[in-house]
Amino acid sequence: MKHRTFFVRMTGIIGILTITAVGFIGCSSAKLVNVWKNPEFTRTPLTNVLVVAMKKNPANRRIWEDTFAGELEKYGTAATLSYKLYPDAPPDTPQVMAAVEENNFDGVIVTMNLPNTIKTSYEPGYVGAIPGFGFGDDDWDGWDDWYGAYGFYYGEFYSPGYVETETVVRDRTDVWSTKGKGALIWSGTSEVFNPSSSQEVGDEIADKIVPDLSNQDIIPRK
Repeated sequence: MKHRTFFVRMTGIIGILTITAVGFIGCSSAKLVNVWKNPEFTRTPLTNVLVVAMKKNPANRRIWEDTFAGELEKYGTAATLSYKLYPDAPPDTPQVMAAVEENNFDGVIVTMNLPNTIKTSYEPGYVGAIPGFGFGDDDWDGWDDWYGAYGFYYGEFYSPGYVETETVVRDRTDVWSTKGKGALIWSGTSEVFNPSSSQEVGDEIADKIVPDLSNQDIIPRK
């Protein structure tokens, strides 16, 4: 196998690695699908809502409601947590209606679990090059006095393909207006890939849904 020598300044390598790292850090593991908005909703954005997480696990319910309410308040929407009104279990429809009437909520935001799915994909193998200092010469430290730079020898390598399996946690969130007879004004399904905790799921959902509600003028804009 043939090898080629390249003389590269270390600052260039560091710059490339930095750009690559930033790209990975900026990636998100969540997305919104099946988003729908009621075209007839033209009222004033919601500013006082009840947040309900229909989750059996009390801790998960509190995590989701706390996280979502915190994001809503950044946009000027006051959010009341259902677990503070009904700590033992998520409220049923009559309880929600009673809370709306008592507290004058102009909206109700409800999230519920959907069945998780498994996504499988195949990542093909590839051939690449790997650098080495002083390849084939144990006495050379890689520095070239003539060029004033480090010398790299590049050798080919093969990375085999593999099958990647991801768990997709899915939740549906519905936003209701309480004006008049009440109406569904927004609905969307969130998908979070391989979450490490319920807190991560809550963070990802709130980070995707709340800005969309603002962009749709369902809650105030920043």
